[in-house]
Amino acid sequence: VMRDSGLKPAGHSGKALRHILETLPRDEMLQAATGELFDTAMAVLALQERARTRLFLRRDVYGRFYSCLVFLPRDRFTQTVREGVEALLREALCGERVDSTAHVGDEVLARLHLTVRPKAGAHVEVDVAQLEARIAQIVRNWYDELRDLLVARHGEERGLKLAAKYGKALPAGYIEASSTEVAAADVETCASLRSQDDLRLALYHAPGDDTRLRLKLFRFGAPIALSEALPMMENMGLRVLSEHPYEMALTGGARIFIQDFEVQSQAAGVAVDPAAVREAFQAAFERTWRGEVESDGFNRLILSAQMDWRQVAMLRGYCKYLLQT
Repeated sequence: VMRDSGLKPAGHSGKALRHILETLPRDEMLQAATGELFDTAMAVLALQERARTRLFLRRDVYGRFYSCLVFLPRDRFTQTVREGVEALLREALCGERVDSTAHVGDEVLARLHLTVRPKAGAHVEVDVAQLEARIAQIVRNWYDELRDLLVARHGEERGLKLAAKYGKALPAGYIEASSTEVAAADVETCASLRSQDDLRLALYHAPGDDTRLRLKLFRFGAPIALSEALPMMENMGLRVLSEHPYEMALTGGARIFIQDFEVQSQAAGVAVDPAAVREAFQAAFERTWRGEVESDGFNRLILSAQMDWRQVAMLRGYCKYLLQT
């Protein structure tokens, strides 16, 4: 294999290939045909440049078992991933018994070697590309999906920057409670913050549940005190059911606070359509928080009558004028 590779034994790639061969399972070295061994070793060598998941499948010449070499990024190799891969290959190859060994060294890739023995008389049809894709899905984590979503929305350069700066700063509690679609929107909102005085809001239905309403507040430096936020929300016709605060620590020491409120309309039988009222509600809430708009019961008209803050201010003015006269 070393000779056929054409690589210099003393060169970087030649040494890397020799290391791959020396650390392969001995059964593979002895039982695989030289051509198979060459193809596998060269493919593994190529993985050193860009670590990703690969599956190499070999059927025993007598048909007694399948030998499966799974390479995956070392930082993604966990017991949960190992059990998931074993279960997948057992099912796909009609396995009666699965023996596995793991190799995790200093390399960027970890290796899982599985020997799957199919049940007697089982008819196995294998699509290696499909199996490899399913293994990659097991190995993928929440952050991978968020990064890919941001790249799809903003292009590779900006998407990767957003994922690195904001995506990786999201705390574990947030990740457990949020889908990647919601997180991508939140990352975009965080990136739009420019100064300590900036405030961003998001009013939306909880994913997959049109009956649950959520309101998120985004701010640099410090969260909005509940003693400020709750009266404003109540005056705008919302009842606060719960709050989930999250803190993001960015590189350089900056901090972004996300306050995630579960809310519902105070008006019985009135369903709030976030898409219809989002802009008016967000503008009114921010102006009220800045003290530019009064916080009183008139603000309920923003949700119940779909007015904006200017229209509400006019009605408030009419009311004060009538009270004075």
